[in-house]
Amino acid sequence: MKKTAFITGAAKRIGADIATGLASKGYHLILHYHRSKKEMMALKNTLETTYKISVQTVCANLADLASLKQLTPLFENSIDLLINNASCFPERDFLSEDISSFENNFNTNFSSPLFLAQHFIKSQKKGHIINFLDCNIDKHASLHPIYLFAKKSLGHLTHFIAATYGPHFRCNAIAPGYILDPSDAPRTDKQRAEKFKSIPLRQQGNTQQLLSAIHYLEEQTFVTGQTLYVDGGSRLV
Repeated sequence: MKKTAFITGAAKRIGADIATGLASKGYHLILHYHRSKKEMMALKNTLETTYKISVQTVCANLADLASLKQLTPLFENSIDLLINNASCFPERDFLSEDISSFENNFNTNFSSPLFLAQHFIKSQKKGHIINFLDCNIDKHASLHPIYLFAKKSLGHLTHFIAATYGPHFRCNAIAPGYILDPSDAPRTDKQRAEKFKSIPLRQQGNTQQLLSAIHYLEEQTFVTGQTLYVDGGSRLV
């Protein structure tokens, strides 16, 4: 029997590569997007045509918790895997933060994943949740402080769900390092070489490595409450 995966932030970049990788393994998909309708419709068509699986799509702004009502009916489906991938990454000085920017950032990166996990656990008999964190969650200084606080909180939520809702539900996390450049500011070769100085393995990761981490967590059913750092050792320095 084929599994079904629900992935947030799945229209482009890491989310789209995860969706493609799971489709290649025969998963049916429920894919969330916000602004990237054109990219999502193209991805849906490609995945259904290439892999002969079903793809449902849903549009919602995860920064607005009221929009979650657009997602909750999807949990009437049988879902095996929830991947909380969607995030925002604003660079904003702590002293310049205001309530609106805080809510947009924290809701996207923590509150929405929390409530989606809640709906998943309430609606399904069993399942697996994978939360995407950040390799810097063990650090404290940041140019993205509210983002970092949210990802730290999502890490704690991962542990809570694993400890509280076993044996029927597992919850794990993946903490990527330098996988992709920001979409609006690709690094030059010189900037990339400078970035490598802060990575013990002196290289950039790729989305296939993240997909391999997902497959590992899916297959190893005795693993829960764990965070896999796919970061080349960045967290260590």
